[in-house]
Amino acid sequence: MKSDDERNLLDRLRGAAEPTPGEQALDRARDELGRVADPAARVKPNRIRWPWSPSARAMRAARQASVQAQLDVYLNDLDVLRAARQAVSRVTAFRAIEAAECAIFELRSQGEALRHAMLARTHSELTARFAAELEHIDALKDRLSPEMLDALRERALGELTESMKTAAKSRVEFDKQWLLKLKE
Repeated sequence: MKSDDERNLLDRLRGAAEPTPGEQALDRARDELGRVADPAARVKPNRIRWPWSPSARAMRAARQASVQAQLDVYLNDLDVLRAARQAVSRVTAFRAIEAAECAIFELRSQGEALRHAMLARTHSELTARFAAELEHIDALKDRLSPEMLDALRERALGELTESMKTAAKSRVEFDKQWLLKLKE
């Protein structure tokens, strides 16, 4: 069985219970504030409104002041919204720039890693070709003079050195604007 406190609490949650004295005071204060803030409540209209009467002029002035105040609030809110939009736009632009810079850095890092892998593979292939050429020269040992063999070895070493220098100098650079145009 539910106690009276539980029933009162459930009734209050459902909105069926009597408001507490604090809630009544809050409602009265809210009503008073609404009455004071309403320009129509400030000037009591006559039963017959003469446009030249002081109350009609006061009512018109109060309405104009109310409309002007509402317009001022609206314009202030609009200025706040513009400032917020600009701030969000700047933050979004900064995040987009940061993401683009990160992507460019990653692309360049991957490119450098691929370049070094290709360079190592090229050097390995050139070295293997040089070793095969030296074996071929050594196979001709019986048919050629030692000076000729030395000249062939010297030429093979010069070709290897030039090929390795050329491979090491090869470098491909991509423009940042071109990288930004890439699509996944």
